[in-house]
Amino acid sequence: MTSPDAPSVGSSRWPHFLLIGATVAYLAALLLAPLAVLIRDAFSHGFWELVFALGNPDAWHSIRFSLALAFAATAVNVIAGTAVGWVLARHRFPGRSLLTALLNVPLSVPPFVAGYSLVLLFGRQGYLRWFVNVLGLRIAFAWPGMLLATVFVTLPFVAKEVLGALQRTEKDVSSGGASPREVFRQVTVPDVRWALLHGAALTLAASLGEFGAVYAAGGDPRGSTETAALFVARALDARMTAAVAGVSLCLAGVSFVFYLTIDWLRDRSRAG
Repeated sequence: MTSPDAPSVGSSRWPHFLLIGATVAYLAALLLAPLAVLIRDAFSHGFWELVFALGNPDAWHSIRFSLALAFAATAVNVIAGTAVGWVLARHRFPGRSLLTALLNVPLSVPPFVAGYSLVLLFGRQGYLRWFVNVLGLRIAFAWPGMLLATVFVTLPFVAKEVLGALQRTEKDVSSGGASPREVFRQVTVPDVRWALLHGAALTLAASLGEFGAVYAAGGDPRGSTETAALFVARALDARMTAAVAGVSLCLAGVSFVFYLTIDWLRDRSRAG
């Protein structure tokens, strides 16, 4: 027999439903609402108006430039980030803790400061101008400087993902007692593979939307080093609503498709 003082099942579950409802509402307001408004504004003047806006030479150039910059930065960080994560996870050496802590520096330094620092190093009056002169390569206010700035601000994503995956693998190794070859084939490769792809997706998304670092390192000349983010900022001032919404939707679409493809491949691999 139930005690009169015992709480009912319904009264004990309402905080649970309240928490779920608050979480769903928070995520919807923070994620779905901006996306819905973006899609509405992109097609507010019709499909062909959107196509015409994206066909603008400046808009089209900024999208292509951003995609090239983002994929190049992602490729660099996939290689360098994997190496950094592997070294920090598998080797012990003096200064390892300091180097691990330094992975958080790009996340704590304002992007504009990072880009401006590259100008101070590689600009015409920079501290490393002799290096630039020897190479005969323009770095500041050009593609190489913007690539360096983008690589810097997105460095932690792949490195930290790979480092975390390898650290989890170490725990599995210590408890499983498997041979090194079995560990590498059955544990290390699957863990690093999806961690690497997840880090690459984060790197690509952050690179596509980077503003401060690329603005400081490359400026924003039309048709030259103007990224999509810089174009959107300029188009906002000019009240080019369709172009702003269209370019923003393109960047968001590339990021979503890339991330969802990785997520689908991972789920398919687990199901298989």
